[in-house]
Amino acid sequence: MIIHSVYFTLHSGADPVLREQMLVALRDLSEIPQVRRLAAGSPAEVPARSVLDTNYDFALIIETDDATTLAAYQADPAHKAFLERFSPGWARVRVFDVAIPPFQ
Repeated sequence: MIIHSVYFTLHSGADPVLREQMLVALRDLSEIPQVRRLAAGSPAEVPARSVLDTNYDFALIIETDDATTLAAYQADPAHKAFLERFSPGWARVRVFDVAIPPFQ
């Protein structure tokens, strides 16, 4: 399994309507067939800790079966449309892909 984690930082002064539209669009990516599970949201309001990084506006966490299904997700027209529509508003994007071995 691959966990695909994306952390989006928007340009300062981002339009609040666009922010809401992006969050809805992130959640709509769950309709892509290769997505087993999806979660999207903003930093949690929890007490500050020295190791806690809240320097992002939205996080997207997707579970796919393997590298092949992750590649298919990335090539899906809905994913490409999301990128085209929202990427101009991003100041920074961090992506982490983690391979999770099957449990024994």
